[in-house]
Amino acid sequence: MNATVSEMKQESIPAVGAIGRILRTVTGGFQLYFVWSAVYYFAELRYIPYEKQPVFWAFTALGIYFLPWAINLGFHKVLRINRQWWFGALTLGAVAAFGWNYTHYQTSLQPVLSTYLMVAAIYAHGHIGFSNLIAGIVGLPGCEMRVIPYFLGRMSGKDTELALCPGLWAPIDRWEAGLRQNHRRPDL
Repeated sequence: MNATVSEMKQESIPAVGAIGRILRTVTGGFQLYFVWSAVYYFAELRYIPYEKQPVFWAFTALGIYFLPWAINLGFHKVLRINRQWWFGALTLGAVAAFGWNYTHYQTSLQPVLSTYLMVAAIYAHGHIGFSNLIAGIVGLPGCEMRVIPYFLGRMSGKDTELALCPGLWAPIDRWEAGLRQNHRRPDL
């Protein structure tokens, strides 16, 4: 029987091992590098066609894809809005930016829509990148998106729930926990 993320008990979240910590830290570093380069070159990148910067725009698209999860998983207790609403709001904003571009500049991407997409991607990669980096450094089990609420809860003296990561990290953590279990020496 497969349990959903919300049905998982905190005890069933596998501990993060060395591989998971390294991968989280490296992934967070790449994401924060993207944020730095996007902010640093922001004015120029808005006007460069996506055909000439495919890696940058692929990272931007990935950030847009992760944005509803970043907001929902990071702030679900405070905002209480599900991921579908965030996706709808983002889509509505993108359609409005597309319409503005098309009516005022006779182009579909530059400069308003590309600015909208870049700001959204900068936030998503910044939030997730910082969370990945901190989760990797401290070895926080579960979803990296719970690292900020977890530390805020710890500082205020309140219990903060951890969640099983719905993405890439849960399978890696389970695999690594299985490796540790298989290589354990029996007590003599």
